[in-house]
Parts: sequence; C-alpha cells; structure tokens
Amino acid sequence: MPAARPIRRVLVANRGEIAVRVINTCRKLGISTVAVFSDADRDSLYVTAADQAVHIGGSQPSESYLAVDKIIDAARRTNADAIHPGYGFLSENAEFATRCADAGITFIGPPASAINHMGDKANAKALLTEKSKSVPLIPGYGGGDQSVARLLSEGGKIGFPVLVKAAAGGGGRGMRVVNRMEDLEEAIVGAQREAQSAFGSPVLLMEKYFSSSKHVEIQIFGDTHGNVSHVLERECSVQRRHQKVIEETPCPLMTPDLRKKMTTAAEEIGRIIGYVGAGTVEFLVDCSGQGMPDSFYFLEVNTRLQVEHPITEEVTGLDLVECMLHVAQGGTLLECGITHAAERGHQGHAIECRVCAEDPSADFAPACGTILRWKPSDIPGLRYDSGVHSGATISVFYDSMIAKVITHADTREAAIQLMNAALQSTQILGIRSNQRFLQQVLDHEAYLDGSITTQFIGNNAKFFQDLNAVVDARSRDEALDVALAWDWAKTQAGRTLLKHAPSAFRSGPRYRKPHRIFRLDGTDNPVTVEYMAQQSAPNAVTGVMQAWTDGAEAHSVEVLGFHPEEASAGSGEIEVTINGVRQRYGVAEVSGPGAGALWVHLRSAGSGFLVHRVPKLGTGADAADAASDYSAPMPARVLRVLVASGDSVTEGQPLLSIESMKMESVIKARAAGTVKVLVKEGQLVEAAAPLVVIE
Repeated sequence: MPAARPIRRVLVANRGEIAVRVINTCRKLGISTVAVFSDADRDSLYVTAADQAVHIGGSQPSESYLAVDKIIDAARRTNADAIHPGYGFLSENAEFATRCADAGITFIGPPASAINHMGDKANAKALLTEKSKSVPLIPGYGGGDQSVARLLSEGGKIGFPVLVKAAAGGGGRGMRVVNRMEDLEEAIVGAQREAQSAFGSPVLLMEKYFSSSKHVEIQIFGDTHGNVSHVLERECSVQRRHQKVIEETPCPLMTPDLRKKMTTAAEEIGRIIGYVGAGTVEFLVDCSGQGMPDSFYFLEVNTRLQVEHPITEEVTGLDLVECMLHVAQGGTLLECGITHAAERGHQGHAIECRVCAEDPSADFAPACGTILRWKPSDIPGLRYDSGVHSGATISVFYDSMIAKVITHADTREAAIQLMNAALQSTQILGIRSNQRFLQQVLDHEAYLDGSITTQFIGNNAKFFQDLNAVVDARSRDEALDVALAWDWAKTQAGRTLLKHAPSAFRSGPRYRKPHRIFRLDGTDNPVTVEYMAQQSAPNAVTGVMQAWTDGAEAHSVEVLGFHPEEASAGSGEIEVTINGVRQRYGVAEVSGPGAGALWVHLRSAGSGFLVHRVPKLGTGADAADAASDYSAPMPARVLRVLVASGDSVTEGQPLLSIESMKMESVIKARAAGTVKVLVKEGQLVEAAAPLVVIE
C-alpha cells in the first residue's frame, strides 16, 4: 500500500451547512480550507468561513457544484491536496473520485470501486445476493429490461403496495409508492423522468412496500488497512416525501439482539465492497407485528457522510469529519477512536431536527425567500449545524434546509424536552418553515412511545391540520398585539429624531388619535386599531388599543423595551406586557415586495406569524384574484410543458411539471376547457407567476 500523504489544504466541494461543518473541523486541526461557490452563494456564510474561495459558475448545480472540471481546476489553482465532497452533489460520484485520484488529489471518501458497487441499487442487490448469504434483501425487481411493459408485469408479481424508485438515486427523488395497478404506469413514467433529471439515469428498482416499517441505519467506518467497524445505529423513521425530518440514536425500540444482527450485517457489507471512510448502511425494519420484530431488510448504502451524522457524534464523543481526515491520511480506526466507540456503546440519547424552509400545510412545498431574522436559542448545550444568517437567501436552486438542531441528554425524555424548548425559542422570520410541525411530531404519543414508523406523517395529516387550526386561533390576537406594539414603538422612537413629523401622530388630548389597519396572514378580516398612548414610567410606554372590526374589547399593551438591531431598524426584539403577561418577542419587517408586513415570533406557538399592514379597507382587487388560476406555488423551473396553446384538455389532465428545491410537482387541469400556455420549458418563474389559463 502506498504511503499516505499528509493533508494540509482541503477544498470543500459543497455548500451550506455541511461546508461550514467541514471547514470548522479543518480549522480545529490546523488544515487550510478552500470553498467553491456559485452565483447564488456568493454571499453565503461558508464562503467567508473558508481561508480561500473560488467562484465556479452559475446557480444551476450542473453549472457549478456538479461541474467536475471546474472543481478539479479550483483545487489545482489553490494547491489543495484533498477534496471533501460533503453529502449530495458529487459525494457519491465514482467518476469524480477517480478524477481526484488521477489529479493526485486525495478524495476524502471511499474508493471509486465501493461507490460503483453501491451507487446503483439494483447492482448493489445483485452483488449482495452473490457475495452474502446472511444479508436479508427486500423482494423486488431491478433487471436490465426497463420497458414500461416489463415493469408493469414485475409490479404485479411483487404485489401491492409496491415502491418504485430510482436505481441510481437517493433522497426521495424518483420514488413513488403505488397501491393499485391502474396507477402504476403513471408512477413509472414520472419516476423515470425524475430519475433521469436528477441522476442522469432513468433505471428504476421496484420493491415490495411495507405499510408499517421503521427506517434504521447503521453508521460504518473503514480504513485503508482493511478494518471495518460499525458506529451504532440511528432511527430515521420520521420522513416526508421519503426524506428524513427527525433522527435519533439509539433507536427507542431496539433490542440488543436486533442491534447485534444489524451491525454485523452492516460490517459484512462494508468488507464485501472494501469500504473506506464514513458510510451508512440503511435497513427497513418490518413493524407489522407488535413491538420491534427481528425481521429487517437491506435498503442501500450511502457511500458518504450522512446529514444526520451529528447525533452519532453526540453519543460517542467522536468528530466523524476528523475521523474521515485521519483515515484518508492512512490512519486506523483504532487510532481515531472508532473501534472504542463501537465497543463502549451509546452515551446518552441524541436527537436531530431538520429545520427546513417549507410549508407543512401545503404538503411540505418548498418556501424560497430571504431569512429576515435568524436567532438560534441561547439554551446551553444545544448544537446548531447551519449555513445561514439574518439576510441569507433560501434559493430555488438547492435544498430547503435552514439548519439542523441537535440535542444530547442522559435520557430520551430529557433530549425531547430540550429539543422542544430549542425549537420554541429559535427565531426564524421572513420565511415559512417546518419549525412548529417538528414540535408537534415530538409531542405526538406515537413519537413519545417510540412506535413511530415511516408512514406516520402521511397517516396523521388530518391530525396536524386540525392542531394547526387550534394553534393559529389561539395565537392570532397575540401576534397582532406584538405587531401593533412594534409599529407604535418604532413610530414613537422615530418622533424624537424626526422633528418635522406630522403632529397628528403625536399622543395627547389635543391631537387626533392615530390608527392603523392590520391583518394576520391567512385571515380575511382586517382589524382597525386606535392608539391612545401615554408615558407611564421611564422607558415604559402604555398604548391602549381598540380593535373595531372584530368586536373585541379594548385592552392595554404596555411596551417595556424596544430593541431594534443596530444593523437594521427593521429587525429586533420588543418587550411587551399583554393583559398582565410580560414577554420578549422577535420581530422582522418585510422590505421590497410586500413591504409593510411584519413577522412576529411567538414562543407560545413555536413559530413566526406574518402580519400585514393594510392601507385601507375595501378597495382594490385582491392580488390573488388577478393571478392565473394555475400559478406557480413557489419559485420554480418549468421542467416539461405537456400541452400546447389551443389544446382541449380534460379534468385531471397533466398540463406541465415544475421543479423547485429538488422537488418535482405536476400541475393538472381542475376543469375541462381550452388551454393557453404562458411559459416554456426551462423557464424560471417566481412564486404566483401564471403558468397556464384554461377557458
């Protein structure tokens, strides 16, 4: 075996929070770092965190983060002797690993041969069938005949429900669950199209779908000396759109016997493919019986560092990125602590929540935009892995993740309680997120008793919808009161500086009482409020607010402290007493489109609320009325246009497909008529942009 070279400078071929994560470990070890960035990421946090940064192209991943030549060239120009691929993008690209080796650059990951073995799910199953008699495989089909007719035939043989998924992919892309034969052809065609777009291959794998199952994975690690070891398991069953949302370790219903079987199988797979570095073997555990059964099945190997690796670090005390760097330089698993961690077992319990820019009430549709205020909780002991800051943009081109919140405690109950407190007090304003939804999952009895399965979110959609309605109704007046208090306090603060301000806005019996009109987002009725303010004590101002339109009684809101951020008067915190209860709130003002609206963070609801300033009542048509009936639900790229202007369409007929933040959506006709197409394939559109009209 050739002597390993020391690593002195690492180029991180990725973006966002994982780039920050790798850069931080390199800095701790005294290793210089290089970031690469696209047009959209020019001002991102990770770019300034690195010692050097190289612009590599346009915002589309194909023009930047998937451009092998540009990344290799950036490494040469900065004299980087190693590349860490993070996760996603080129992290599981065997050609990229080979190109790095050919260029004399250390690829911090497994050899290209291991990536090739596991990169295609069908080939992976074939290899394990040949090499192992003990690794259990899910019944299914992954043969070379990929015709629709053959796939339909195989689906019928497997039996429904059946899972259709991209053989070359992951992350839920190109994946469909089909319950009836009559729906299978549409699912196959759609999955082939999405797989080709996302992974460059339309090849599909079909497997038996288990209606009640857990997703449990085993972290493995290999070194260049032939050693492979597990580093315990992770429970990843809370998923939406086949993508993980909450992960934890240990798995709450795991038994010692099942853990032994699964870790042994994972290590065997690692040895079969000659694995080096950090990887994950994913298994499906059949939960159709009572409790945690012994039956489990191999799903796939992710030949990279996983998004959820922090929880393994928390219960072992390891830095897995540091271990990857150690192994890449020829070190052993024993030297970097992997072997000892596996023998010692879990030290406490850890949970990770993925906070994403998405709208759970709209089937988790991505929510692009600018984060006006980002303030992590100040609770001691929390871990945030994030690449955002106040003013950061969540782009249409990339994943919707804002941050990963990680808690670690002696018990599962304590870790859950700490996570709930963290999510409640984290301020994310300016963009919709799943922040409140994560708390609702953590409070659900199925999660609390550990019985949650991969079908949990889909099976409880009505439960979450009803719960949100209750929370919104309870929080409505509080959000309005805080917005009104901020608006009034900011106006009052401005008067001390703006001597020329109209006197009509001053308080006192000689002046006209000022008023504003506000409306909580998602509600129809504006609320007109009259301010009657007076100085009651040093640095404390009382404003009496009379709500006219909803019939509410007048009540007092006392502003005890107004704390705008120094960098922007449009963001900050305000201390308010509402009906005798004192609390501090985060607030951010919208600028540009939608200017005048306020985002308010309510700890009681664990999320932000949008409050609109309304210029006047009852005038002008609502913007939504003027928009097309078929508008883009989010900023997106038009993938395919399936009809032409002048075509007659029927109800339910697919019209076009759009893609945003790794998710494809199909727009279908809601009624029969004649269609007029307003966009073309490949076009980028903003949220609410009209796509088609049907007359």
